[in-house]
Amino acid sequence: MIFADWFAPAFKAGGPVQSLNNLTRQYRDTTQYFDVVARNTDHDGTPLPVTSGKWTLYCDRVRVCYMASGTSLWQWYRVVKDSKASVWYINGIFSPLFNLLPILLPTKAQKIIAPRGMLDAGALSQKALKKQLYVALLKGLRIHKSCIFHAASKEEYNSIRAVFGTAASIYQIANYPKILPLLPPEHKEVGQLRLVSVALVGPMKNHLLVLQALQTCTNTVEYDIYGPILDETYWQQCLPLLQQMPANVKVQYHGNIPPEQVMAVLQKAHVFIQPSKSENFGHSLYEALVSGRPIITSHTTPWNDLAAAEAGMNVAIDGDSGIKTAIDFFAAMNHEQYQQWSVSARRYVEKAIDIAAIQAGYEAMFAQVAKLKA
Repeated sequence: MIFADWFAPAFKAGGPVQSLNNLTRQYRDTTQYFDVVARNTDHDGTPLPVTSGKWTLYCDRVRVCYMASGTSLWQWYRVVKDSKASVWYINGIFSPLFNLLPILLPTKAQKIIAPRGMLDAGALSQKALKKQLYVALLKGLRIHKSCIFHAASKEEYNSIRAVFGTAASIYQIANYPKILPLLPPEHKEVGQLRLVSVALVGPMKNHLLVLQALQTCTNTVEYDIYGPILDETYWQQCLPLLQQMPANVKVQYHGNIPPEQVMAVLQKAHVFIQPSKSENFGHSLYEALVSGRPIITSHTTPWNDLAAAEAGMNVAIDGDSGIKTAIDFFAAMNHEQYQQWSVSARRYVEKAIDIAAIQAGYEAMFAQVAKLKA
């Protein structure tokens, strides 16, 4: 059984929702099924077009109970008891209702916690005091003794170790990626560049740093921003820069975008830009690469050594100079050069992702964890 704040058709919470959607749809063991308990709203509170408070079939082998705000603990107990799942998969770590409550609820099932990047140093630096107190509580409850952890990358494995120490049991298995086609490269003129971001708008994704870099660009650049505003205060810092771009730079914010429209957005772009402070996987970065769009990102994601593979550029995020250099680099390309980098982006991600190994890893984790309390 999966516990998560948000599940499809929700999409505004970004990568964690995509991770679960890919897992439940692509997990190949047809003898297994998933029960999911999630909110009946999206990340911004928008009601989902779902039935609340009862199990409903989402797709083959997946049923979901969407919980309304104010659901009593007795109703929670009835839902959980009805599932009879042998493994509880807790998606995230800082949600009192969908993470802490399942951690505390008594059960014969073995529990797996997937922090989804929330224990990375960059993530912990946001609202630091509140998170420090929460982590202290979890340590006091000794959850690293009673629960198993799932890390989606080596970086996340190290983050969990840093917080909970060597006593924590951790399975390291990459997220299921979305299967996407290679897009034809968009025509590219020297001195022109179309950038795109599809991500939650907040400090972690560093939109402000991109806007600062664009202030001094001399090439003709278009930058389209898609995604819900996670932090309104941060967005208010971005707006003055967005509205005061030089004449050669055009920036537009388009708001939310449903997952099924992402490919159309990528088709119109040359380069995907997202210099995140940290990513435990980075679904949007992966989707850009696999679609044949080079990326500009930081060194704190699983997608590194990009320039050597001609798949993108890793940049420092302690200032905007590295981002500007990367933007100028791609702007200077002609179509033939860009076409090579487009093909290389796809080749890079195909080498990095072993879907068969991911499938085998999840099967082994769920099977072995289920035996721990059998």
